[in-house]
Amino acid sequence: MQGLKYAEIGEIMGLAPSTVGEHLSTSRKVATEELKDLAKQLRLIEDGRLEAATEALWEAVEDGDAKAVDSWIKVHNARVKLWGLSEIAEAAPDSVASRLLDMVRAKKAD
Repeated sequence: MQGLKYAEIGEIMGLAPSTVGEHLSTSRKVATEELKDLAKQLRLIEDGRLEAATEALWEAVEDGDAKAVDSWIKVHNARVKLWGLSEIAEAAPDSVASRLLDMVRAKKAD
């Protein structure tokens, strides 16, 4: 029924065009909510993976391992992007990642 007008669909289905419009509007709303729920579930799954990566790296990060810090920053940035916090992070130059990198550099300098 793609490409048909509401009146044409209504004629085929024995419905008023306004009823067709209501059904389609309701269907779009339901589909939108289902997609939002699916996206939320997928974000939670990915966040769990990023948390596992953080846990795997964290001891080496605390020890000042530069490669681990670099990897952690990438994981952190992926998490920021996943949750839509990119714009906030870009607006804050003193981000968590840059502070952590500064701490590691200071520890290496000691």
